[in-house]
Amino acid sequence: MSYRLTLAWTVLTAGALAFGAKVASAEPVPITVRAYDEDPGGKALADPVEAQVGAALAADGRFAFTSVVDRLEPPVEVARALGRADLAIIDAETAFQQMDLAKAKTLITGAIASYQRYLPELAARGGGVTPLRDAWIKLAKTRFFDGDLDGARDALRYVFVLDPKVEYDPTTFPPQMKKMVIEAKLLFETLGPGKLVVDSDPNGAVAWLNGVKLDKPTPTDAVAAPPGPNYVSVRRRGWAPLTTVVEENGSGDQATALESLTRYPKHPIADLERARAHLDESDTPAGLAAACGVLGVKMLVLVRFAKVAAPTGDTRLTAYLYDARPNRILKRASIVTTADGAPSAAHALTGELLRGVRLDGIYIPPKPPVRPNWWQRFSVSTRDHFDRFHHSKYFWYVVGGAAGAVALGVGLGVGIGVSQHQQTIGQAVILLGGN
Repeated sequence: MSYRLTLAWTVLTAGALAFGAKVASAEPVPITVRAYDEDPGGKALADPVEAQVGAALAADGRFAFTSVVDRLEPPVEVARALGRADLAIIDAETAFQQMDLAKAKTLITGAIASYQRYLPELAARGGGVTPLRDAWIKLAKTRFFDGDLDGARDALRYVFVLDPKVEYDPTTFPPQMKKMVIEAKLLFETLGPGKLVVDSDPNGAVAWLNGVKLDKPTPTDAVAAPPGPNYVSVRRRGWAPLTTVVEENGSGDQATALESLTRYPKHPIADLERARAHLDESDTPAGLAAACGVLGVKMLVLVRFAKVAAPTGDTRLTAYLYDARPNRILKRASIVTTADGAPSAAHALTGELLRGVRLDGIYIPPKPPVRPNWWQRFSVSTRDHFDRFHHSKYFWYVVGGAAGAVALGVGLGVGIGVSQHQQTIGQAVILLGGN
């Protein structure tokens, strides 16, 4: 007997440990969030609401949250591209010292292209746009010794735009370039800065000028811009980032840089936008599964905005939890809030949205409502009839008449009838008190 108990305990313990190991080894579910800025009021609220929903998802250990932007443009890939550009500049310096000017120019121009593509990220990495400035200095020197004097002067224009403090220094430029550097700097200072307005199509994008973030989204206010080739960067949610070179004439002139944004290649935003109007329908909107495939996630939180009728002017947030594995919207939740309170309300709404949902990709449809049987329907109907009678003006007349009948019965000595009727009256009063 003892042996059997020991064996059973061993089996149960092993099973419990195996189950615990399986639960502990469950990998977090990849998930992201998309707030529809196309909805009324969504343009200003989408970014802060997405940030709060993302914070709630990131804090939940069951999920592996990554924003849509980082899914489309992974930060690790950006860092690798900038790192490769840094290495290319080092190799270009070696080639320049060996007077392999063709190789040096190829390496430098490739590095400059990478720096330009990710200029806001380069500026935020630490050191500002110094690596790009130094790359143009190296390109100016390489072109000079390769006999391309016009190309060297053009490279110096980029140098002075990125850093107006650059002067001729024998530790930076070879003596042969002294005259060229001084003349180029004199021309730069003579022209003086101009004014530049940055706009985009569509507008509302965050803008940078030469790696410095501007205070206002596009269209921006007119800002001072140095004469020469300026780097203009724009970023807007759902659109591919863009950095272009805009020529500023200087001398106080004002120019406008209009940047036309494009979608990401194979972008999922179109599928998500098409699904927006069908999220409350019984069938799952088409395109959500494809969007999750492009983004590399299994689950998706979608947030819609709707203006509440005047005079409050509040906003209704509706959140949807979608799982691509069964291709189902698992849950919906909504809340009415002020515009200022929308981000914090979205954080709380996310917690409600995630409560009690399965994360294993298995969809169990909700049970259909149970139809009450005959006796339940009869009981409900009888209670409703009595409730209406209790609130009617005849109720107390009937009760009073019943009481009079009891008194009369006592006077006539009908004891049994009184006893039975008292029981009926007592039950009716209990029902009344319970309602």
